[in-house]
Amino acid sequence: MEARSQAMSLASALQILRRQQQLSERTRELYQQQYLDLGSRPLLDVLNAEQEVYQARFAELQTESQLHQLQLNCLYNTGALRQAFALNHRSIQSVEIQP
Repeated sequence: MEARSQAMSLASALQILRRQQQLSERTRELYQQQYLDLGSRPLLDVLNAEQEVYQARFAELQTESQLHQLQLNCLYNTGALRQAFALNHRSIQSVEIQP
């Protein structure tokens, strides 16, 4: 049950981080437009917006990685790892994988 709540928490965080990344990208686009077209935005603001996009993407990938790791751990602990990767009854380097 703990793994399920962790997975739900990570999935929820992932949705929030994806939305944050979208908003950061939109902000960056607006700042670039204001800097290039209007000259009303300092370059430092544009660079900070770019950094926020990078940080949002990094946080999203990190959370996604944690979710995948949790899923793999659950498969391993339940003995379903070979089945999940369709490895049962397959030969890998001349070794037959048995269930």
